[in-house]
Amino acid sequence: MEIFDTKQESTFVDTLNSAVLSYEYEQAGFTIDLMKRSVLLYNTVLNSTFLYPYGRIREINYSLPANEFDDAEICILTDDKLSPSWKFIVPVNAHTYEICERWIDIFNYHIFCSFPLRSQYINDDFKHKK
Repeated sequence: MEIFDTKQESTFVDTLNSAVLSYEYEQAGFTIDLMKRSVLLYNTVLNSTFLYPYGRIREINYSLPANEFDDAEICILTDDKLSPSWKFIVPVNAHTYEICERWIDIFNYHIFCSFPLRSQYINDDFKHKK
């Protein structure tokens, strides 16, 4: 699955051949390498790139905007004393909540080994409310 939105300058890539999951928006993002069990966090504007094994990722969370003019943020916390917190912008649209929830699920499933997938229930609830 590949989704490229050049209007929003964001990408979501899920490649089964190389087992890599990736998110990028405005020159910052993260890549999960399922085979190497690592997470690459980067921000080209700040000239920062760090590669962490799964065990050094402590938490992922997100915040939704207070109004329609702000963006949502995904925050990834690490055990790194120099760069303990990484924030990634998620542009606001009709799918912002689902995108954030999906990344929480991906991290819970692949990095933190937590089950079940929350977005599955969210999508099921959403379908039933229609």
